[in-house]
Amino acid sequence: MSEDHALRGLKVLLVEDELLIAMDLEEGLQDHGAAVFYAPSMKKGLAMAEKEIDVALLDVTLQNGDTIQPVCERLAARGVPFVLHSGDLTKIQAGQEASSARLVAKPSELSTVVSALREAYDESMQPVRSVR
Repeated sequence: MSEDHALRGLKVLLVEDELLIAMDLEEGLQDHGAAVFYAPSMKKGLAMAEKEIDVALLDVTLQNGDTIQPVCERLAARGVPFVLHSGDLTKIQAGQEASSARLVAKPSELSTVVSALREAYDESMQPVRSVR
């Protein structure tokens, strides 16, 4: 698959409260073939997490002091992989150790975000191997 279409056919949930960042990410993800479902808040992100989503890109700290934790918990319960996107990775280090979520620092190149999303999705599609 070409790098330009690394997300072709994937439905990506984008939760980001900074409008300019969200617009830039949405356009970039669409350019890479993704169908993007955008939510500007934790509450809307939680509602969107119920949709048929393949992978998610989640801002960690949202307006009004909300965190993305409820959305992470819902996606994890549904088996949907996600990438955490934050300008302050120190805020999420402890929580990340408890999950398999990838971390992408803000600001970052679009290619870094696309690669993280693709890898998270691909890993979620690997069959689970039992240990005997």
